[in-house]
Amino acid sequence: MVRTGSRAIVLLWMGIAVTAAGALAGSPQYDPQQVYADLNPPPVEHAMPPGLAGDASKGLAIFNKTETGNCAACHCAAGAKGCGDIGPSLDKYRSALGAEPEKSDQWLFQQISDARLHNKDTVMPPMLPTKAIGAQDIVDLIAYLNSLK
Repeated sequence: MVRTGSRAIVLLWMGIAVTAAGALAGSPQYDPQQVYADLNPPPVEHAMPPGLAGDASKGLAIFNKTETGNCAACHCAAGAKGCGDIGPSLDKYRSALGAEPEKSDQWLFQQISDARLHNKDTVMPPMLPTKAIGAQDIVDLIAYLNSLK
């Protein structure tokens, strides 16, 4: 035998559930890109701009500068102020690529710009899409890395 009070509580909860379901069914659909506009956009291919000349000393400064590149937080390299171990060591970068000729300056430009195009699971932040550094900064970083023999 079910008590009247229990029956009333069940009916009350059923009414709340039906009302909530009706309200949710009429709620607007959200575009994830709009809702999460502060998140990074999808990876994009970036071409190295023609005609930019890199400066290795400026590249080293960018590598060490915490306000921009802050590469030393994750990577080791000659002349770096610090030596992170999250990313691969970049010491002797150019000579280490002897067996990997496909890793051209264009490949490296993309890797620094937005590594997600090469590896969707990377923890390296996209630099160019977030405007952390610009194209000239990346070309300077490439000049610095190419000097590491």
